[in-house]
Amino acid sequence: MRSCVRFSTLVAALMVGALSMGCSKKAPECQMVVGTLNELGTKLSQAQKVTGNSDSKPEQIAAALRPFAVAAEAAGNSLTKAQITIAEIKKIADDASGASLALSASATKMADLADQMKGADAAGKAVEDQKKLVDTSDAAIKKICESGAAQCAGLAKVMEAFPSPPEKADNLQAVGAWSAKLSAWATALSKVRLDNPDLKAQVAAFDQGWKTFAAAMTTLVGISESASKLNDAAKVLDSQIDLANKAVAEANAFCKS
Repeated sequence: MRSCVRFSTLVAALMVGALSMGCSKKAPECQMVVGTLNELGTKLSQAQKVTGNSDSKPEQIAAALRPFAVAAEAAGNSLTKAQITIAEIKKIADDASGASLALSASATKMADLADQMKGADAAGKAVEDQKKLVDTSDAAIKKICESGAAQCAGLAKVMEAFPSPPEKADNLQAVGAWSAKLSAWATALSKVRLDNPDLKAQVAAFDQGWKTFAAAMTTLVGISESASKLNDAAKVLDSQIDLANKAVAEANAFCKS
């Protein structure tokens, strides 16, 4: 079961139009607002080159989003503190500030989720490798027991009670419940007396293989859930970009009038 975590980010661009206002009294304040948003739009475009690429790795997503989050927070704070005297522009600046700070929070959340997705390939490979190991040990145990059923009398009862992993390992709670059952089963297994050295070695490998499998599966499912949350956060970010674009449109419309 190789990891196949997929996610996409819906990152639009801040559409900032160039202003031509000559020596209008409102020009400096308009230029401040639009200029700030223009710079933020550039930062967003840079991040989008990574977040919009389906081949980007989680660590690359996080690394691209964090600078944008910092820039969005700085833009929001700058717009809040700006000395703006024209009421209409002040309203636009306040709206743009709120949108920028919201973008910063969402980008930070997405970066944190992307960081949680590191190790997906390693966890997927571990799940595959351990499944092969336990299958090999299981076959060896059965072969030994077929040659001498008496030596496996106590073992057979425990092996019959082995808790199979969930068919759909896409829920962290379900995997956790199975891991707890596996732990209880392993405790029962440890109490079985095994005199055959080869059998004892294969049972130990079987036991450890499933424990490692459970740990890797828990990691992989956690990563998968983070990927799902990342997709949801990306949609929120996209809606916030729409709000920022609305502020941009209002700035352009007022400042060009």
